[in-house]
Amino acid sequence: MLLVGRRNEPRWLVDLRATGAADRIWASWIPYSRKARALWFLLRWALKLRVIRFMPGVTLIQIPAAGFGSWSADIPELADAAPVVFIGKPSVTQKLTVFLAQKSGKIGAVAKLALVPDAAESIRNEEQALRNLHSIISGIPAVLRSSFPPGVCIESWVEGRGIARNFTREHLFLLFQLPRTGRTISMQRALGALKESLISEDRQIADQFSATEEWRGELPSVWEHGDFAPWNLKLSADKVLIPLDWEYSSPEGLPLLDLLHFFYRQEYLFRDIGSVRKALDENVLVQQYCRAFQLDCEMQRRLGIYYLLRSLRYKIPPLSPKDTYNAFVIDQLSHYL
Repeated sequence: MLLVGRRNEPRWLVDLRATGAADRIWASWIPYSRKARALWFLLRWALKLRVIRFMPGVTLIQIPAAGFGSWSADIPELADAAPVVFIGKPSVTQKLTVFLAQKSGKIGAVAKLALVPDAAESIRNEEQALRNLHSIISGIPAVLRSSFPPGVCIESWVEGRGIARNFTREHLFLLFQLPRTGRTISMQRALGALKESLISEDRQIADQFSATEEWRGELPSVWEHGDFAPWNLKLSADKVLIPLDWEYSSPEGLPLLDLLHFFYRQEYLFRDIGSVRKALDENVLVQQYCRAFQLDCEMQRRLGIYYLLRSLRYKIPPLSPKDTYNAFVIDQLSHYL
């Protein structure tokens, strides 16, 4: 197998029988920086020309591949599948994503395997979301098998290509498709429950920045994707936007949080300074969403504060020793005061 790494971290394992499938998988990914796109372009061409083993960061190693196929032994089409494995970054929900390639070169299925205890819970959560939403959200993966010990789920492969970082009408339409439960959520109770879930250091931040608001009112409960970001979306051949990776989803979410996540994650990762405030103030699609849920400026501000405080729970890795996520959150919260 080929081991492909970046910055001394292993990222991909590619069975030599599945290089065609690997190119098909990699073609659906879009790196978002110029440097990353250039490196990705070179890597894909090296794979096509069968010289990838000579690329920097690529090593030929011996790993038995049989174990990957054993998960799908009762799915005849996948009996001799060859794996292409994406190794998630170290985190509290780290997992392997195993793309199972058939002899024809088609990707027969995608298996998700937890590497740490919390990842097992998130994978189980995704399975439940896919089962509940499969007849509602067009194109999302179907669960093929889940009769495993906790932490493994096999899903169907979704054809499509990666998308750009901008927010479009297709994004808005997709968010409107997420079903409402018919129930309401008290903002005051939601804030109280959030504070209880934070560690003491983060709870102090929550107390400081929530004290200036009156957390009155109730909002409709909506199904929240939980990680609504460009890299978790694919565009199908018939121009349908398909959301993937439902591990953080919840049927008891608050409106606007997915949309805030879409902009805040990019502002943190790509230094899009002021993008969230600009989106709330100027983006006509964002304004259309807020009108649909009757979210006035005060409620938008409360939801922005709530989203940032809640994101402290996820222990997002720092971009550098100085650029920590907590520092980013505190800076963003200060704009709401």
